Amino acid sequence: MIITKCIYCGSDKITNKVKMYCDSSQNHPLKVYYENPKKSVFNPNKPEFLLADMCCTCGSVVRMYSETPHDNWITGDY
Repeated sequence: MIITKCIYCGSDKITNKVKMYCDSSQNHPLKVYYENPKKSVFNPNKPEFLLADMCCTCGSVVRMYSETPHDNWITGDY
């Protein structure tokens, strides 16, 4: 699904697939994890990088997503 209009300000200036980082000084990509279908002791979970669609006018994040959907995301408390 491609967002063509900002839901906050109505602008049509949207930048797609913006890379997101946890810490700008370390450049760690923002990730979510899902259960590895081929579970092993050394690799029980796999990362999936998050991307954002952002409005160039108001700076809002219009959409945050993973390019590869899964049905076994790791959820719960930290």
